[in-house]
Amino acid sequence: SATDSATGSATGSAMQTNADSDARASDDVHMLRTLWRRIWLSPLRLDAKQTNLFMSAAIRCRVPSLAVSMFEQACAADVTANAQLYTTLVKAHHACGRSLEAYAVLTRMAAEGVAPERRTLNTLMSVAAKQGDRPRMLHFFKMVEETSEGPDVVSWNVLLDYCAQQKELHKATDVLRRMRARGTQPNAVSYASLVRAYVGADELDEARGLVDAAMADGAKLDAVVLNTLLGGYAKRLRHHEAFSALQAFENAGVRPDALSYSLLLSACMRARAPGPAKAAFRKMREAGVRPTVRTYSMLLSALAAAGDLDECERVLRQMQSDGVEPNKYVYASLMKSSLIAAQPETALAIFEQMEEQLIAADTVTYTLLVRALCAQPHLDMHLRRAWNVLDRMADDADCAPNVVTFNALLDGCLGVDAHDDAVALLRRMLNAGVSPNSATFALIAAEAMSLIPSRTAGGKPLTTREASREAHSTKGVSADSSEDSGGDKSGDKSGEGGGEHAAGAMAVRSPSRARALAQRSARPRERRAVSRAADATRAAHLGFIMDVVALFAEFRRQLDGQCYLSALRLCLQLDEVENAAALVEHRANGRFVLRSAQLESAAALEKQLMQSRPTATNSVDGASRDAS
Repeated sequence: SATDSATGSATGSAMQTNADSDARASDDVHMLRTLWRRIWLSPLRLDAKQTNLFMSAAIRCRVPSLAVSMFEQACAADVTANAQLYTTLVKAHHACGRSLEAYAVLTRMAAEGVAPERRTLNTLMSVAAKQGDRPRMLHFFKMVEETSEGPDVVSWNVLLDYCAQQKELHKATDVLRRMRARGTQPNAVSYASLVRAYVGADELDEARGLVDAAMADGAKLDAVVLNTLLGGYAKRLRHHEAFSALQAFENAGVRPDALSYSLLLSACMRARAPGPAKAAFRKMREAGVRPTVRTYSMLLSALAAAGDLDECERVLRQMQSDGVEPNKYVYASLMKSSLIAAQPETALAIFEQMEEQLIAADTVTYTLLVRALCAQPHLDMHLRRAWNVLDRMADDADCAPNVVTFNALLDGCLGVDAHDDAVALLRRMLNAGVSPNSATFALIAAEAMSLIPSRTAGGKPLTTREASREAHSTKGVSADSSEDSGGDKSGDKSGEGGGEHAAGAMAVRSPSRARALAQRSARPRERRAVSRAADATRAAHLGFIMDVVALFAEFRRQLDGQCYLSALRLCLQLDEVENAAALVEHRANGRFVLRSAQLESAAALEKQLMQSRPTATNSVDGASRDAS
């Protein structure tokens, strides 16, 4: 959830930035159109250079169709188009998404008797490369080679960028070799494409070696190369190498930009390293880069992974003092930190505060709210509220529940052994088209819980969640028994010695010996009560799994091998041969998917079930052969 929150924060910040950029671009387009009309109304004669400036401005304002219109108007007014103007027209057609029209510009130039320049051919190469059209790209490159100038660093960079785009590392290194053999030295753009190719091939160490060699050769790199390398480190959770790369570039005179520190924070956040994340944030502030809500969100996500709620509150106060308004992703990180710190009440209070700030919740914050409700001490009281949250999410298309949401509520239902509610929840999940994951199957199987002998509290069987808490208490009973046995042996030895000393020792030990005898007489009754409660818990859970199997069969969905093995173990403990036969038959029909590592365990359990009831094993034996 923390990673999703930070990713969502980046998306939300980007959407806000795009909105502001669109507003500025709209003003620029209006001014550009006004200037273009005034030029036509003025006595000044428009030439190719001025037309090219207007067309370039239109492309930068993201209205390439206006650039195409300007070209046609200028040509209709007897403006003689040169190679540079045609090159800008190629860019405009490509920005409009019309690659065929861009290629046709070359034919139009030939008809007009305008020889294409290397810049024109490089632009056509770039269009073909971005379209993934390798043959056409190489055709234009061959045309560049046939010119008197030959390919320049831009021509080679187009090839390198194409190799990086296609994740063809060996071809990228071959292009670099040919490039140097032709006497063209790579520049920062070349190295950025090469590093991207290495990162795409998951060869981060080789990418760092290439950068170090380039720095040793005196190549002038820039922040784009650094950010490409940092992006690879962030993806692979290698925050230590990210710090090292940032320091190396700083030593080489390259100044990191805001994106560099954002990627460094992302590496720390993904690696769940709160200490390095704080160091990265501190380094960013020392460099004079103003933190944004996105960087604050990533820092809080890293802190939340460690459950450091106090530090999260300190960062929130610092954020407010910097005038940065928290958004829903910041609140999600705070809720996550509260849950990890085992403070679900604080998570609920944070969600309420977010709603008071009129910040709309999303899937992540709603899911965290469900987790907080299901982590409350009195779960029965809060479970209905968790269901209401699920209903609210279902009514809002923008924050529909996902598999994490369903898993959180499923955990709550199973925590109070509300098996019917759990089955209803799974039905709702499958109806919504949400596919279960490994966490869902683990909750259904509850393998560790089903093997714990539950104690009784006032004659009532404990729930699976309570039973897991009592596991250590069960071990403690065995330890007490061994200690009592040891005391008895020492008492026997004293008795064998005879005499007044032995009699005195026995007199002193008689109270504890009486207690030990009373405890031993009480333990069989306690063990029988524990056994009955354990059987009741196991039987209830086996019934739940059988209902789930039927439900998944209804939806033609498969369960994993963990559920199958857990159900067989329960059948073995409860001597449920008929249910075991039904499970084996479901497996034969493809209802369970077992990994190769689980086949041996499944065969052993099936064999034990066949041997446990010789008179009722025909059905199990036949179904087991069919499954095999």
